[in-house]
Amino acid sequence: MPKLDGAKALPQLRAVRADVPVILASGYDEHEVTKRLEGLGFAGFAQKPYQQETLIALVEQVCRQGK
Repeated sequence: MPKLDGAKALPQLRAVRADVPVILASGYDEHEVTKRLEGLGFAGFAQKPYQQETLIALVEQVCRQGK
């Protein structure tokens, strides 16, 4: 994102809707990103570059968890 990274965008999303499921996507290492954003309550992680099918499966998984 040009002006906000995930750490800044996630709290703003939560301010609008606290229960919105958020999937993080990053080219950085998953362990590094999730450790840095620990406690912010994201629903999933997609490692870039990812395949369309992988992202679809992750979105479907997160949607099932929310029900």
